[in-house]
Formats: sequence, structure tokens, C-alpha cells
Amino acid sequence: LLLPGAGIFLSVLFQRYVVRHRIEHGTEEIKADIADKNYWLRPYFLYAPMLASALTLGFGGSAGSEGPIAGTGAAVGSNVGRIFRLPPEMAMMMVALGAGAGIAGIFKSPVGGVLFTIEILRVQLSTMLVVGLFASCIVAAMTAYLWSGCTPDVAFIPTESFEPSIIPAILLLGVFCGLYGTYYRYTVQRTRRMLEAMRNHWWRNLTAAIGLGVIVFLFPVLYGEGYGIIGSVINERAPDLLRNSLFSSAQAHVWMMPVFLAGVLLLKGIAATLTNSGGGVAGDFAPTLFAGCIAGFFFATLANHFSAGLDQQVFALAGMAGTMSAIMRAPLMAVFITAEMTWNYEFFLPLALASGVAYLIS
Repeated sequence: LLLPGAGIFLSVLFQRYVVRHRIEHGTEEIKADIADKNYWLRPYFLYAPMLASALTLGFGGSAGSEGPIAGTGAAVGSNVGRIFRLPPEMAMMMVALGAGAGIAGIFKSPVGGVLFTIEILRVQLSTMLVVGLFASCIVAAMTAYLWSGCTPDVAFIPTESFEPSIIPAILLLGVFCGLYGTYYRYTVQRTRRMLEAMRNHWWRNLTAAIGLGVIVFLFPVLYGEGYGIIGSVINERAPDLLRNSLFSSAQAHVWMMPVFLAGVLLLKGIAATLTNSGGGVAGDFAPTLFAGCIAGFFFATLANHFSAGLDQQVFALAGMAGTMSAIMRAPLMAVFITAEMTWNYEFFLPLALASGVAYLIS
């Protein structure tokens, strides 16, 4: 009940009294800086987002670390440009290269980092920018890969090979992910408006802390970034989801798992927004991947109650790409980040289909 809120308050204190600047919503800040042609980011952005997100996520904030690392990467690029006294157009390129490299490093996904810059930041492309993006993202991803012991963030070990017969069900999953992504975006917008309407920032922080604490208490799987839960689901350790929750005593009931998953899906967007907009410093990508994994697993579990015989592993994986695509409106980035962070290209077609359909529906 108390830990997630403690992380929010520590992050708020760090922002107000140490940095003396709000550093929430890192990706939005980068987009705004590029749009305003503000390519000279202050040096404290080199460390402040990482420290604040460590407090937010280390205490259990239900979000990710991608926004802060993108902000830090952009600041690295900007300050390198300042040191070498680059002209504004080159400084803009350095900001974009740094942000893309940050995403590539955090996901160990070089192509995903490139597509983040193109689809999310929407930087104007040039030949030099594209070449620089691929160079910086490959180096960032390989550096992170080596320093982490040459391991993926989420190991995926499929028990079955890809069968074309699942394509119709994958298309239906894409529709479901598109509809769920629309709901997720709606809850995020409503929750954020509610928090921003509170003029007293301490009441805003307290409301977010209490709300997040209650949600995490009811659904412990929402504690933290959720990569461990993703690994459990896509590697067929789903009973771990109910551990330490109020629902664990009834997990033998045939409908308990779908009901539990539905509750997680309904509340994930709210939990992520309470973390990101209630005073914490975190990112938006990990929540969409987590929600997508749960959405795909829920879809397959529900269908299997009616003897559909779907492989829950594959549908959880495809759900990650589909839901991220629907929420972030970045279908190519969603496919490559999902494939690269799990080291699996055998199911690239299902990922692409789910992502494309979900994007169109959304």
C-alpha cells in the first residue's frame, strides 16, 4: 500500500528541491523541444531523469524507464553538440540520435530505436540522419547487450512452431488489441485530466499515491515495470500471476484467471497514469507491452474456454505488438521492439498482422 506512493513523493521532492524543474513525460518533452527548435538541453537532464525514475520505479511505480532514458539520451546528444559548437540543424540531429540510441539501448532493439525516432518523435528525415540513427542505435543496443551479459530482456522459448492456421485468430486478436488500446488511451487521458485539474500539487501527489497503492495491493502484478510478469506469461508460468494476491486462494476456479486478467487490463492504464502524471518520473512503453502481453493471454485463455485450442504463448507475444501499436500509434516500432527484445523472429508475421490490424482499428 505504501511503497509506490513513497516512490512518487521521493521523486517529487527530488524534482522540486534538487533539480527545481518538472521532468515528467520525457518523450513529450523531447517532441516539444524539437518542435520549438530548442536543441540545447540543460546539463542536469544528463542525470536527473535516471535518478528520478530509479526512485519512482524502484519503489514500485507501475510504468517503464523508456521516457527517462530517451530524455537522458537526447540530453547527451544536445550537450555533445554544444561542446562541438554545432549549428542548430546538426544539434537537432544529435538530439534525435541520442533519444533513439536511448530507446535502442533500454530494449536492446536497434531497429526499434530508429523507428521510435521516426514514428514517435517524427523527426524530419535526411540521409545523414538515417545513417547516423542506424549507427548510434546499433552501437547503443550492442553496448547494452554486452554489459548485461549477452542476455535478452525477456527470454521467449516457444513450445510450438508457427502454424499458418492461426492467422485468422491473430487477425481477431488485432481487432481486440485495437479496441483495448482505444480504451487504454481513454483511461489515460481521463486520469491525467483529473490529476492536472488539482491545483494543489501535494493533493495531486497524495491522490496518485493512494490510488496507485490500492491498485497495486489488489493486483500485485502491477507492481513495477512488469518485465518479470511478461516473462512468466510468455513462458507458460501463468499461475505466478495470482501469487500474493487476494485471488490466490480461488485460483483453482475455472473462471478465476480470466476475471483476474480482465481486472488487470481495466486498471493498467490508470496505474501507469497515476505513476507518470501524479509526480513520478517514468515511461509509457513498458506499460503498453505489459498490457499487451496480458491482453493476448486473456484473449487466448477466454477462447480456450470454448475449446479454441490457441497457443497462449504466441498470442501473449502478438498481443504485445498489437497493443503497443494501438496505444502508441507506432505499428512498425511495436513489431520490432517486441521481436528484438525477446530475440524471436519466427513469429514475425503474427506480430506484424496483430500490429497492423490493431493500429487500423485504433
